[in-house]
Amino acid sequence: MFSFDSNKKAHLLMVTWSILIASSFPAASLIVGKIDTTSITALRFIISSCLFFIFISISFKFKIKLPKIKDFICYSTLSACLVFYFWSLFKALETTTPLHTGILFTSVPLFTALISNQIFKVKISKHIKTALLLGAVGAIWAVLKGDIELLSAFAFNSGDQTFIFGCITFAFYGPFVNFAKKKGMLTASSAVITFWIMLIGSIALIAIVLIEQKGELQWGILNYQDYLTLLYLSIFTTIITFWQIQYCTQILDATIVMSYSYLIPSMVLLIDIFIYGNAAPPSVFLGIMFTFIALILINNEFKIPRSFSHSK
Repeated sequence: MFSFDSNKKAHLLMVTWSILIASSFPAASLIVGKIDTTSITALRFIISSCLFFIFISISFKFKIKLPKIKDFICYSTLSACLVFYFWSLFKALETTTPLHTGILFTSVPLFTALISNQIFKVKISKHIKTALLLGAVGAIWAVLKGDIELLSAFAFNSGDQTFIFGCITFAFYGPFVNFAKKKGMLTASSAVITFWIMLIGSIALIAIVLIEQKGELQWGILNYQDYLTLLYLSIFTTIITFWQIQYCTQILDATIVMSYSYLIPSMVLLIDIFIYGNAAPPSVFLGIMFTFIALILINNEFKIPRSFSHSK
C-alpha cells in the first residue's frame, strides 16, 4: 500500500519534473537546427535506452525478461503516445512558433481530464474542471508574459493542428497507465516499464528518420559539445522525467500528474529570471499565482492516495 509519505513524495517528484522539463528548453536550443530534429530525438532516445539498460541490468542482476504479449502491447501504446508527441512538436515547429506550441501545451491537463472521463469513465467534479480552467489561464498568461495582445494575434495554422493531436496523445498516457494498472497489466517495476517504453520509442523514431531522411541519420555532423548536451537531455529530461511520470501515475490520479504541466511555463520564466538574470514584467507573476492556486485546488479534491502495490 502507498503511504501518505509516498503521496507527498510523488508531488515533490512532479514539481522536480516540471523544473527538469523547463530546463530542457535552453539546453535543446543549443542543438536545434544542426541536424533533422526527429533524428536528434531518435538519438536522444537511443542514448537514454542504452544508459537505462545498464542501470536496470545492474539493478536486476542482468535478468531482464522479454515482456509478455499483453505487456508489450501496453508498452507500445505508451511509447506511441510519447513518440507521436515528440514528433508532432518538431513537425509543428516547421510551420508554427514556440509561442503557439507553448499555448497549446496548456491544453494537456484539460485533455487528460476529458479522456479520463469520456473513455475511462473517471468522474471529474465541477471543482476540478474549474481548477483546470484556472490553471490553463495562468499557464497561458505565463507563456505570454502578461502580454494579452500576443494572444489576440494567435492564428491557428497547420503546425498547430499537428501539435494539438500530439497534445491529445500525450494526455492519453496517464489515464491509460491508471486503466492498465486497474486491469492487472503493467505489473513490472516502474524502471522496467520505463526502459521498454524508451527502447520501443527508439526503434520507432529510427524507422521514422530513415524513411523521412532516406537513410541519412546525420549524427556525424554533431560535435562533442552537442553530445554533452544530448547526454544531459537523455539523463535528466528523458530517463528521469519518464520514470517520474511512470512512478507518479501509479500513485496519483492522472489528472493530478498532468496538471503539473501547468507549472512548466512558470518554471521556464523563473529559470530565465533567477538563473539568466532576464527581466519579466510584474504582471507575469499573476499567471504563476493562478497555476499554483489551480494545483492546490486539484490536489485538495483528490485527497486519497492511490492504492496500487508498488515495486521499485
